[in-house]
Amino acid sequence: MTTHITTIDDLYIFTRSGTVIDRQAESDTQVYGSVTNGHGRISSSTTDYLTLFLREADGKEFSAVLQDFSVLARVGNQVSIIFAGTKATKTGWPAGFVNHDTRRETIRDETIRSLAPVPKSGCALLIVVPILAFLMLGTIARTALGFLGDTSLIAIALLLGWLVSPLVAFIVMLKRGRRQTRQANDLQSEIRAAIQQQIDAARSNPPPAPAA
Repeated sequence: MTTHITTIDDLYIFTRSGTVIDRQAESDTQVYGSVTNGHGRISSSTTDYLTLFLREADGKEFSAVLQDFSVLARVGNQVSIIFAGTKATKTGWPAGFVNHDTRRETIRDETIRSLAPVPKSGCALLIVVPILAFLMLGTIARTALGFLGDTSLIAIALLLGWLVSPLVAFIVMLKRGRRQTRQANDLQSEIRAAIQQQIDAARSNPPPAPAA
């Protein structure tokens, strides 16, 4: 099942709140590249993980792993975590966070981008599709010229279409890519608004103290 949504109606969002009873922070650094004979390039990326263990008001416990999530929480803090996912999977990933004691809150943009990814620019398609259109129409035009003759209006129209086909195909693919990007950006804005609404609701109704 897909982890992407196509409309805001596909969004599955919920909040879990509790008191932090333990926390574990760690990071993972990966190194890329190589060096040969003193030449080369080395780069690295670090992923931060914060695992929070929380106790809900009814005494039940749960844990959440926050990846590259800029939050601050210590043992004893009352927090709310907003999860967002798809209705198809009925699961969610951390997307928002509220610390009711410090009154700090944040939204994880990476979760939003994973739910409604912006299509890649498709540079390859911008090149491949016009070439394919040129080759296909070229074959049709040459065949028509062979059967109808050079002076046939149909053959001349096909010849003109053949010549302009790369430009037309390029424009069509460019507009398509821009439309998809705009739609994805709009959907991301809707997801962010939904997460913010959940954060506002959690902030207005902080979790009660855990049961003794």
